[in-house]
Amino acid sequence: MTTEESTVDRRILRTRQMLRDALIDLIEERGLEGLTVRDLTQRAGLNRGTFYLHYRDIQDLLEQSKEEVLKGLTESMLRASERHCSGPGTGTGNPPQITQPNTIGAFEYFSRHSRFFSVMMGPNGDPCFFLDWKKAMMEDMRKKSMKFQPDDSKLSIPRDYLVAYIVSAHLGVIQHWLESGMELTPQEMAALMMKLNELGPKRIFRSSSLDEPPQ
Repeated sequence: MTTEESTVDRRILRTRQMLRDALIDLIEERGLEGLTVRDLTQRAGLNRGTFYLHYRDIQDLLEQSKEEVLKGLTESMLRASERHCSGPGTGTGNPPQITQPNTIGAFEYFSRHSRFFSVMMGPNGDPCFFLDWKKAMMEDMRKKSMKFQPDDSKLSIPRDYLVAYIVSAHLGVIQHWLESGMELTPQEMAALMMKLNELGPKRIFRSSSLDEPPQ
């Protein structure tokens, strides 16, 4: 790639990011309904012609933005899984053991895109976004589960329910972290998530009750 081509690519990426940022600003303030290209370009400081070089309409910008963020999330998780997954081989029935660097990487991704996730799941956001996100997470978790136990008959819980439980729990923790202003760092959230994965709610509550002084 030449220097000129690199400059053009950076300019395109910057323009698309400006339009996405303006979209998120306006969704947070006003919601999607009635949002126009003129509103968007005025907020971004660009002209309508520039917008139409990249997108057909507001819906196209929205869908491409969601797709890019969720694709980045999925790819990030797959890369982290390949780098850091360890444990018994396929067919043992044991779940994957995810190391802390992997989990930190996931929360760092959410941190980098926190405003997008928070606004899209907020009261003025896109109701379909959470479902799209959950679907992507479930597909990823299903692939991981098949690597460690491909035989459904050897699972004590149907795979669909097991995957749904794991994904819903993880999404709930992530969503709470975003909604609470990310008071914990990605490193702290990684440690928290790993503790939840390793111990489970029942053991955590039981150990907490054992630590209480006698009445």
